[in-house]
Amino acid sequence: MAEAGFEKVRKRMLTRAQTIMESLALETRGIISVQPPKDLLGYIYAQRFLQGALAARSVDDARESPTDPESTVADQFLLEYVHACLAATPAPTDPVFDEAAVARLRDLSEALRAAAISYAVASSRATEDGLFGAATPEVEAWARSGWVLLRGHRYPVLEEEFYAYVLGPHDDVLREVYGAGSAEIAAGFQAAVTASIAGQGMAAETLDRSVQAAEAAVGGEDRPYGTGEGEPARDHAEAVREASLAFQDMVRGGICNVSRHSRLPATLLADLACCRGEDIEFFAVGALAGTPYRTLPARKKPLIDLDAAFYAVDPCSFRDAGYRALLCQLLKRRPVTSVKVVENAGMDWQPSVMRRRLLQ
Repeated sequence: MAEAGFEKVRKRMLTRAQTIMESLALETRGIISVQPPKDLLGYIYAQRFLQGALAARSVDDARESPTDPESTVADQFLLEYVHACLAATPAPTDPVFDEAAVARLRDLSEALRAAAISYAVASSRATEDGLFGAATPEVEAWARSGWVLLRGHRYPVLEEEFYAYVLGPHDDVLREVYGAGSAEIAAGFQAAVTASIAGQGMAAETLDRSVQAAEAAVGGEDRPYGTGEGEPARDHAEAVREASLAFQDMVRGGICNVSRHSRLPATLLADLACCRGEDIEFFAVGALAGTPYRTLPARKKPLIDLDAAFYAVDPCSFRDAGYRALLCQLLKRRPVTSVKVVENAGMDWQPSVMRRRLLQ
């Protein structure tokens, strides 16, 4: 009797968690899809930068990291949804940034993540007939919740070492297809990740130098820039250009622009990027639409094409999906070399079933 009552409660909790997830996912998509994407990315990353700067002021030991781990987890969960919504929705005409709506995204994504954890627990039905016997429900709950909580617990620092190792066996075909070898591609991924980590700090320093240079250019006189003898913008064109790019990095998501911060071939970046509205599966009508239990587009293609430039919304996606996505594109572009590519990748790339499908 008690067991039947527990099962009834579990099913009710399961239905409620799924309904909440699907509703929150649609609301999140409704906000993200109508924003100017670069302004949206700039806002999210600027908030992270400001939080870090404010936290640093309260840290007595300058060597202590001010980063809040929970904040990082929340931000990366949200960033994957930004990528998903951009990949699943065509670009709107003349979008206008709505700060009030965007400010709600953090709370929506946190509520969505909490509902996903509730779903992980409720969907793990008590049974002794599963693969792990009586422990099956616990294993299922840990597996599902682990999939959701994975976000934020990745540290994209040593991308060059990783990619130089795993792409080394494919050096010949990479040069044939993209005109760049494993070492160059690995260095490009590292440059993109480094920009996302240190780019805002470097941009802030560049802007500070620009302000000082502009003040020196007018000789400390109390007059508007661009008046009097000499035009600072005209006389210091390169400095103005650097300041403009730094501004993009600070407030318009420029640190995510892989096209600018790396020397990776455009063809390779295009192969790893979703176009706006390309993905039709993540939000497709059906059970768990738009929830973390469907494959997020970033897990298939880690970049997004914005105005003919390729952006890494979440730099951790390079490690999560970049390797598999790159090998899949190699197989599409050079199917005659598929056997060699898959054999070089080894068993760590795909399960044996996927290997057989790729070779068919």
